[in-house]
Amino acid sequence: MLKLGFDAYIIPNDDEHQSEYVSPTDERRSYISGFSGSAGTAVVTMDQQALWTDGRYFLQADQQLDCHWLLMKQKNPGVPKMMEWLRQKLVKGSKVGADPRLLGSNTWIAYAEDLAKSEIKLEAEERNLVDLVWPAEERPPHSQDPIFIHELKFAGKKWEDKVADVRAEMLKEGADLLVVTALDEVAWLLNLRGNDIPYNPVFRSYLILGRDDLQLYIPKEKITPAVDHHLHVNSCEGQECVVINEYTAVLDRLRALKLNNHVKKVMLGSKYSYSGGASYAVYSAVPEEMRLMVTSPVLLMKARKNAVEVDGMKNAHIKDAVALCDFLSFMEPEIMEGKNWSEIDAANLLKEYRSQQRDFKGISFTTISAFGSNGAIVHYQPVRETDKKITNTSLYLLDSGGQYKDGTTDVTRTMHYGDPKPLHVEAYTRVLMGAIDLATLIFPEGTGDADVDIMARRHLYEVGLDYRHGTGHGIGMFLNVHEAPIQVRIYATEEHKFEVGHFFSDEPGFYLDNDFGVRLETIVTVVPKDTPYHFDKRSLGFEAVTLVPFEPKLINITMLTGKQCHWLNSYHARVRDVVGGELMTQGRTRGYEWLISKTEPLPCVNHYGGTLESAGLMSSTNLQHVERVAREAALDGRTNCKEGNPQPEIRVNTSSQMTKLRQEMGNHRLDGYIIPMTGEQHGYLAPAEKRLQYMTGFTGSFGNVAVTADEQALWTDGRYFLQADSELGCDWLLMKEQIDGVPTISEWLRSKLVSGAKVGADPRLIAADTWKFYSEELAKSDIELVAEETNLVDLVWPAEERPPYSQDPIYIHELQFAGKRWEDKVADVRAEMERQGADILVITAPDEVAWLLNLRGSDVETTPVFRSYVIIGRNNVELFVPPDKITPAVDNHLNVNQCGEQECVIITEYIAILDRLRVLKLNNGITKVMLGKKYSYSGGASYAIYSAVPEEKRLVTISPVLEMKARKNPVEIKGMKDSHIRDAVALCDFLSFMEKEINSGNSWNEITASEKLLELRRQQQNFMGVSFKTISAFGPNGAVIHYRPRPDTNREITTESLYLLDSGGQYKDGTTDVTRTMHYGEPTSFQVEAYTRVLIGAIDLARLIFPEGTDDTDIDILARRPLYEVGLDYRHGTGHGIGHFLGVHEAPIQVRIYSTEEHKLEVGHFFSDEPGYYQDNQWGIRLETILTVVTKETEYKFDKQSLGFEPVTLVPFEAKLINTTLLEDIQCDWLNDYHTRVREVIGPELLNQGHQVAYDWLVTKTEPLKCPHHRQSSPVSSKTTTTTTTSVTTTGHHLTTTRTVEYATSAIITHKDAEELEESGTAALASTAGTVAIMVLLTVKNLLVW
Repeated sequence: MLKLGFDAYIIPNDDEHQSEYVSPTDERRSYISGFSGSAGTAVVTMDQQALWTDGRYFLQADQQLDCHWLLMKQKNPGVPKMMEWLRQKLVKGSKVGADPRLLGSNTWIAYAEDLAKSEIKLEAEERNLVDLVWPAEERPPHSQDPIFIHELKFAGKKWEDKVADVRAEMLKEGADLLVVTALDEVAWLLNLRGNDIPYNPVFRSYLILGRDDLQLYIPKEKITPAVDHHLHVNSCEGQECVVINEYTAVLDRLRALKLNNHVKKVMLGSKYSYSGGASYAVYSAVPEEMRLMVTSPVLLMKARKNAVEVDGMKNAHIKDAVALCDFLSFMEPEIMEGKNWSEIDAANLLKEYRSQQRDFKGISFTTISAFGSNGAIVHYQPVRETDKKITNTSLYLLDSGGQYKDGTTDVTRTMHYGDPKPLHVEAYTRVLMGAIDLATLIFPEGTGDADVDIMARRHLYEVGLDYRHGTGHGIGMFLNVHEAPIQVRIYATEEHKFEVGHFFSDEPGFYLDNDFGVRLETIVTVVPKDTPYHFDKRSLGFEAVTLVPFEPKLINITMLTGKQCHWLNSYHARVRDVVGGELMTQGRTRGYEWLISKTEPLPCVNHYGGTLESAGLMSSTNLQHVERVAREAALDGRTNCKEGNPQPEIRVNTSSQMTKLRQEMGNHRLDGYIIPMTGEQHGYLAPAEKRLQYMTGFTGSFGNVAVTADEQALWTDGRYFLQADSELGCDWLLMKEQIDGVPTISEWLRSKLVSGAKVGADPRLIAADTWKFYSEELAKSDIELVAEETNLVDLVWPAEERPPYSQDPIYIHELQFAGKRWEDKVADVRAEMERQGADILVITAPDEVAWLLNLRGSDVETTPVFRSYVIIGRNNVELFVPPDKITPAVDNHLNVNQCGEQECVIITEYIAILDRLRVLKLNNGITKVMLGKKYSYSGGASYAIYSAVPEEKRLVTISPVLEMKARKNPVEIKGMKDSHIRDAVALCDFLSFMEKEINSGNSWNEITASEKLLELRRQQQNFMGVSFKTISAFGPNGAVIHYRPRPDTNREITTESLYLLDSGGQYKDGTTDVTRTMHYGEPTSFQVEAYTRVLIGAIDLARLIFPEGTDDTDIDILARRPLYEVGLDYRHGTGHGIGHFLGVHEAPIQVRIYSTEEHKLEVGHFFSDEPGYYQDNQWGIRLETILTVVTKETEYKFDKQSLGFEPVTLVPFEAKLINTTLLEDIQCDWLNDYHTRVREVIGPELLNQGHQVAYDWLVTKTEPLKCPHHRQSSPVSSKTTTTTTTSVTTTGHHLTTTRTVEYATSAIITHKDAEELEESGTAALASTAGTVAIMVLLTVKNLLVW
């Protein structure tokens, strides 16, 4: 380092191909550090060295690294990222070296950009410094084994046909060459295998695929005559052939491309899942203008196993299960009889058993044979120094796999050969419950891997436990045991869609440091699922491929739900049928008898209602009703648009407006024009800014329009499909976002316009991030996006028809409601500005301005904000607002012109904002201007604002005001709760009134009902208006998700169908939003099923406990799962943030499974829990309850604070619409507890206000439901609501009988005093298949570290 002038050097684990597992020759990081795990990067400076690794390896790294090394535990609080650490340690002008062959290009570029922020340079040094210090005689050589053919009977497809498929993908992307750098991709594509990396049958190679040639770069001694013939080397006449080149020549071949005029685009693999993508060396060798970075098409094809590969994988797993079951049947009596077996002995014996199976080629990774405390090391590998004897005193974790010609296996089971402790049983059962919940999941096509992880973790979460590894990884077919793209990781930064033919692991676990580990790993494959109903996408699910029984003595069946217990018995029956038969065929009688004993049916003690089909509630008529029609995805699928069709009364003819707009487009020489829904202040739209509605007739809150010379199209989301179809004239194309085959705006414009075309848009109305995306996408077809500051819609919208802007003055939001002075809020914002190095902050969102300054206004219907901008400097605050908005009271509140020693505000004309920003280029004292980026509901700064700030001064980031506003302070929290109580009083009064009226046959319609509700809300203290236009929707109108009643759509409310009511109020102390669905007659069986499934989803989300740092998108699947399992879904998010006397939709929280960004749930956030189901043209169901994020006390503590939710909305659900046989006991109990709270809190307030009739109605609606109650609650589980856990930070004293101990690994666990538990007789009961332990509190002795 010193000789080369480096101040630091980076040593990754990877080889030249960014492989996860590398050959012994390439184990540079292991040589330099002593750490042998498969994930980790070392960084060395002149005086320190540090290693970063993930949770799988915390204990292992701590044991293997000597004490000169810093161990950086990734994702632990306070642990810096590598580049952050280097920026802290190094000075400006420093140089960091790395081998460009060993870092993926995406990683290299990210590192370089990060270091450059501190003016530190990342330099490529092709002479690897570890190679220079690693003595040749100590370094293992590269494997000399020849490669071999993977026969067609196993591969299922000729390599020539695979190459043709890849070329088709290249053609789609416009690529002339594809450089394949990943070893498993080369092996799969050419139907070849090798022995260059232990346990992974791959070989060192690169492949360059051209449009009509194929170049393989490989050490030439690897090619045998058979392989030569297989690849048609030098036999190119009339057939596909491969040209063999020396392995080391690949970079020179790529550098020479700059001289090749025939090659325009070179496709390089980008980082994706386990694939590191092309190295920086390969990336740099390709001329910049030729690079096309995409996910490798070979990676995606390889993961989708073909029919032969699918069969092979299943066959391999059956053979592997035979070997493993025979092995386990041998080990159990051996250990129970006290025979001497060590971890290494057991691993070697298991390999011997596997080798007896047909087509076995070796193990697929080093066997994790881990007894007792070694099991707590997630990826432990036994060596002589750590080898333990396996006894009957603790758990034995066995994670192993085999490579067979027809497939790769990976299976983990955990055993106990004696009497397990209560914590062993509880941990095992919770891990098993998670594994089952994931395995039984049904979901729509297009669901991502990160979306499902919470299914496996939630049973551990609910008592404060977790595990530090992903829940699942893809697995290859006689290839790598870890295969891209599938990674089931809740903390993932990218997502990968499940597809039929994917194989991956389902492997939750729990690890108690220095004590034991539990992991249960089953390989599953993605398969189509038949469901009773069908929404708009095919349903998928999983089929277990691993067939090895679980350990009955470790299962507390009283904790299992009925569904889980029934799945487990069905799985074991399948294991017995399939593997038992093969054991007998192979003459393995001992293994067969052991298997029979382990697969005896468990006595399920909990109710399981199954689907409504089994309950007799689904008829063929119902099934027909929910079948989706193909027109959903069709662009021309407009309703009533054929000649002679009756037109909806709300359909609007806007052809006159469009003719005038096209004339203006011609005047401005534009070939296309984009009209966004947003106004200048983005999410907050004044009537004067409803340009899109004027041009289209569409009244929804979300949409975008693109217009060309002869076509016009509107894009909107699933909330508005039916509404837009009814409102748009038939000359409009309706683009249904997120439906397969529907193009984006930029894609559609590129398909309609020619090279050189110009598309106009108003830069004030489009967020900077969105503008840049449009511009980049259009530029791919040489189409220019032009900023037209003269809005073309304004030119065609007659002034006399256009509503004026509100002239109402702004007013003060009193401190008694705001909870914090505006001056103190500004100080908090300045602190964040200083942390990010910003001189000024431009606030463009009106709700942020209103919250920051404790002001409110009336410029936007139902949302108390006002048109404004704010610029905060280091010493000043400037408010840009229309004239005449400032009253003397507000003037005094803001200390206008009273700037002495106090904070004050300067008032400036609203329209001066852009000029104010443009002059910054002349101000040398301002170096960084913070601008809000698009984030959740916030569009961020408009492109006009963004463009006005000089480029070199822009600092685009999430607005700090946005995040502060969302975390409600204690006064705001109390206000939100109080306002929801008063709102519930009004709503319960209304619902009791309506039920009596409708059942009496009195006439009420959607509009009169919403007027009555408003009348009752007005009677409540601090009411300021509705928070949005009430969705009062009866029957078919309820299927229009964001329906608003109008005279031409108004329906009478009767006893014949469902009535959906979504409404809310603005109160000085809070904003409310609540939805309930009623039926005043006799609901159909399908309505009951749909309501119950929606309710189950709402409950499962509301009762979730999770660790701090969990994101909103991670939890959505819990609300959708009950609908998914029968093929249903809904086309809107499950939850949105809500403001405090502000916007009913507030950033950042958006509980959306389909979201492209995630937002952390934090204490003080309020958001909606609102799943639904909508039967087109018939009825709709939605159940919306506002929740707030709170801390949760749990029985145990892992390494993060547990959080959960508290319902703030207190309005009962409708009992007649609930099928209790579908509810699990815990859901039924939650519902009864919720109704008890509703009665206790809202009941007295109803009586205080003199609403006796409503009180009586409430009492009736909150009567406890009769739960099936076959479940015996786990004592541990019940304690989560009653036990207060005390963290012990001192040493040497027992403060309480419930203690927490912090280990060096940052894992925390709670223990009950063992002696006390033993005295109370709560020792674990050993259980068999017929006798199961009843769980007691944790009894772990002498593990406290003082």
